[in-house]
Formats: sequence, C-alpha cells, structure tokens
Amino acid sequence: MKFTKNLILFLLSLSVIFIAIHPAFALEKLNTSDFKEPDVTLKVNGEDLKPTLSNGKFVIDKVCEKGDTVEITYVIEPIDEDKAKEVDGRTYTARTELEGAVIKATVYYKNGGGVGYESSPGKKYLDIKVGEWEDGLDKINVEIRDDVPAPSARLKEINALRFDVQEAEENCLPPVVLLVIDYDRFKSDISSMKERYNNLSAVLDQYIGKTDTSGLSNYLNYASQNISLAESYYNDGEYIKADERLNYASEWLDKADTEAKKVKAEYACSQADERLREIGKSLDKIELYLDQIESKELVNTSTLLGYKSEFKGLQDESSSLAEELAVAKAYINDGKYSEAEIKANNIISEAEKLANSANALFEELKKVVSPEETATPEPTQTAEEFKMPGIPIDIKLVGVIVGGIIAIALAIMGIQRYMKRRKWDELK
Repeated sequence: MKFTKNLILFLLSLSVIFIAIHPAFALEKLNTSDFKEPDVTLKVNGEDLKPTLSNGKFVIDKVCEKGDTVEITYVIEPIDEDKAKEVDGRTYTARTELEGAVIKATVYYKNGGGVGYESSPGKKYLDIKVGEWEDGLDKINVEIRDDVPAPSARLKEINALRFDVQEAEENCLPPVVLLVIDYDRFKSDISSMKERYNNLSAVLDQYIGKTDTSGLSNYLNYASQNISLAESYYNDGEYIKADERLNYASEWLDKADTEAKKVKAEYACSQADERLREIGKSLDKIELYLDQIESKELVNTSTLLGYKSEFKGLQDESSSLAEELAVAKAYINDGKYSEAEIKANNIISEAEKLANSANALFEELKKVVSPEETATPEPTQTAEEFKMPGIPIDIKLVGVIVGGIIAIALAIMGIQRYMKRRKWDELK
C-alpha cells in the first residue's frame, strides 16, 4: 500500500516537471520577419520574368494561359544567424497548383551539411524536413517546373508555389501566384452578358408604361455601362479591370433579373385585380335585376330561386378568386415573384370564365326585365316618288328670286292695263 502511494506521488511529480520544462522544447512560432525576402526567379515558356512582391505575394506582369511552361526557383533564408537556429527543426511543405509538377528541394545547413528532396511526378506537394543543426539553417533551395492548367474561370489566380511551415503564421513565406486567362471563356462571358441584357431589356420594353419599371431600367443602365467598360478593357489587354467590370455587370444583371420577375408579377396582379373589379360591377347589375324581377314578380318562384342560386355561386367564386389574389400579392411582399406571377395568371384565366358566366346570366335577366319590342315594319313604296335632288338651298336667295318674279309680274300687269286704256282712248 505504501509502495503504491509512493509510486503515485512519483508519477505526479514527474508530470509536474514535464509540464514545467515542456515549453522549452516547443517550436518557436515563425512569421515573415524571421526570414529574408525570398530570392525568386521565374520563367514562362523560356522567357525570364522578375516577380515582384505585392500585397504579400509574388506576381509577374504577364497573364498565362493553359499549356504555358513555368519554371520557378525559390530560395528561403533566415534573417540572421540567431534566427537560423530557430527556423530549423521543422517541416516546410511546398505546394503547387501546376499540373504534373516535379518539386525539388535542397536543404543547406550552416556547417556545410545538406540534404535533397524530390516529389514524384504529378504529386502536388513535397514535405521538406529540416533537422535541428548545431549552427542552424543556411538556406532551402526549391525548384519547380510544370505546365499551367486550364483555369476554372475566365481569369483565375493560381498558386504556382506556396509553403505551409510547421508552427508558423500562414503565408509567412510569400506565395508565387500566376494570373491565368481563358480567352475564349472571357469573350463568351461578354457575349452571354450582352444576351442577358437584351433579354431583360425586352421585358422592360414590354411592360414600360403598364407598371412601375424604374428599378429595372436603372439596373439595366448600370449593367450596360459595366459591360461596355469590360469589353473596352479586354480589347486593351487590361484583363483584371475587364474581369472586375464583368463581375459588376453580372451583379447588376442579377438584380435586373429579380426586378423583371417583380415587374411581371405586379403587372399580372394588377390585371387580375382589374378583372375582378369588372366582375364585381357585373354582379352588382345582376343583383339589381334580380331585385326588380322579384319585386315585379316577373317570373315564378322556382325560376327566381334558380337565378338567385346561380348568382350566389358567382359571388362565392368571385370571393374565392379575391382571396387567391391576396395570396399572390403576399408572395410579392415575400419576394416570391415567380410564384406570384403564376398564381395571378391562373386567377386571370379563372376570372375570364367567371366573367363569361356572369355576362350570360346578366343578358338572360335583362330579357326578363326589358323584353325586346317587335320592330315596326317599314311602309311599302307602291310608286316611285319624285325626289328633289339633294342640292343645298339658300332661303334668302329663294326669297330674293321670288320677290323679283312677283315684281316683274306686277310690272307686266301694269303695262298691259296701260296699253288697254290707251287703246280704249283711241277708240273713243
């Protein structure tokens, strides 16, 4: 029992000692300041290109495309002799996104020792194990050669070479990145966005003046501006700017597409609303006719009840469609524009059938309340009548002519009397 107790105390003491000294064995966490700026050389298809360090990564002033052959040499060195002893004793993992790459690395120590590593073809990483050396690490020389893969987008940044360092901040050794372009996809994306723009513009043309299209118009205007800029930048070889503008254009087109669905839904709901209002007016007229028929006892009770039953059915169907329209409008408020448009169009279709039924009942009741009178037959023309030619007559002119004729007649009569009297005088 005593032995067991002593053993437990010994183990506990040993654990405390281990915990106390463990930090001394822990690796120092490294960061960028522990290393010199890496010496990087790069060739694309045999052309020497000097990478520059920008925003924590090495870049070149050139875009690559699928099939370009890339060669990179990357030299890692500690910032000073003190750090040389801190940066060793850990694993440096080199990684690449190039296809079929072979990664080679040589570790050099301060006392002249060294060891080499090489990955198998196509393996996209290489673990470089740096041992703990008396004077520490001198440098690590990494080489990689391979072809550029096809990008997954029209313009894609890939890591040609990057490092994961044990117990170190991420990217404490700046990665080498390449900008890879797919020219065909770039041009295809520009054409595709133009087509989207044209299709959405057709929606704008179809609904402008019928409902509120101001939002759709604004979004399409912004999209058009960015598509034009993207095409201009692409033609000038400024692919990063062109890609950026196409991304903006895509965002505006997405907003325009959503707005177009909203426009269609709102218009469909307004049309459904209008149909139901028209049906409501028809039902009001039917109700007035039914009141007249009942008060004047124009039909028997059985027929009247049949009319009222049919009218009640029309009212119920109208109320049901109104409730469905309220649901469609709620869909719009929830951003469910496609669902709202479908429901509103179904309401319009059902409303057309309801309107036809209501109009049929209205016409039937109209005949009961106001029966059509028999038309009076036209008199038969037995002989062809004389008709004055259709010449317009001036009443004043007729008066003057008639007056003139009367005056002439009176003058003639006066002359005749005078002549008779003269002849009489001569006979005497």
